[in-house]
Amino acid sequence: MWSVPERRRPCQVCARWKAFTLVEVAIALAVVSLALIALLGLISVSLQSSKNANHDTEIALASEYAISTLTTNTFANLATVAPATNYFDYQGSPTTQSSTTDPAVFNCITQTSTNMAPFSWADTNGVSNPNLIAVELTFTWLGQTNTTGNNAKTIWTSISAY
Repeated sequence: MWSVPERRRPCQVCARWKAFTLVEVAIALAVVSLALIALLGLISVSLQSSKNANHDTEIALASEYAISTLTTNTFANLATVAPATNYFDYQGSPTTQSSTTDPAVFNCITQTSTNMAPFSWADTNGVSNPNLIAVELTFTWLGQTNTTGNNAKTIWTSISAY
């Protein structure tokens, strides 16, 4: 009779562990699923943060334009400049509200004042300083809101006579 040598016979203890059990597969799938759900949650947070950073960059460009427009006036006339509304496209470039090629995404209302109260370094009474003009830029945009639920941002800055 034909027989297999002892060293070639499979070990009975080792022969039992050649595959994963259904419980092990289910646990592995559960761990992988939880990891994927966590990653998807991080991706949505990352996209929202990226969008907010993009808005901030566009608003910074638009602010630069609005301030440079104001500084074309003489300093003595800045306090009496009427509030103005400017429109900007998605790149922060000026446009008209009804433009079809570059539709307005941001509206910016620019107001000047001699009241320095919004600034932390100003006198507690907000007493006007003859050498400083406060500038309030209020940006609004349509569509989705930012992470704080707003679709507006106010920027305060000042222009000095020096």
